[in-house]
Amino acid sequence: MNNFPSWYWTVVLPACGLFDAVCYAGIAVMIGRKLWRRFKRDAEANAAVEFAIIAPVLLLIAGLVVDGGLGLAAKQSVMNGTMQAAIASANGNADGAQAIFAANLVAQAQSAQVQCTQTGQTWQCTGTANYASSFSGLAGIPPLWAISYSATAAMPSSP
Repeated sequence: MNNFPSWYWTVVLPACGLFDAVCYAGIAVMIGRKLWRRFKRDAEANAAVEFAIIAPVLLLIAGLVVDGGLGLAAKQSVMNGTMQAAIASANGNADGAQAIFAANLVAQAQSAQVQCTQTGQTWQCTGTANYASSFSGLAGIPPLWAISYSATAAMPSSP
């Protein structure tokens, strides 16, 4: 408290009443300004505060990148599974299409299913799955992504 100007102790402080909120607010502002000046001069503490402010944002961005990569891997596995199921159905293994589809999925794909229908010499398969993300819920993005893919395969012609 001795760092205040000498006039402060003789003029301002005695003028404050016991419950004079304006006067005490002025004292708080002066103390706050003093602390702020000292904080601006201390470069070591500034780096720690800046890191503390930026670190959660950087971690959230890194988590979203990981979630996006896992989501793309789940989409690719649904695409591969649907194409393999369509090819298997066209080659006469329509009963095993669901097992082939499930074998191509990654662990992040949930409640996956494939439906294959035959029209003439072609098979149309539609595969769907859900991907449950981890970090996107923190960013306000829905944590469950629906993935759907459709593939067509023609039956091989007989020689």
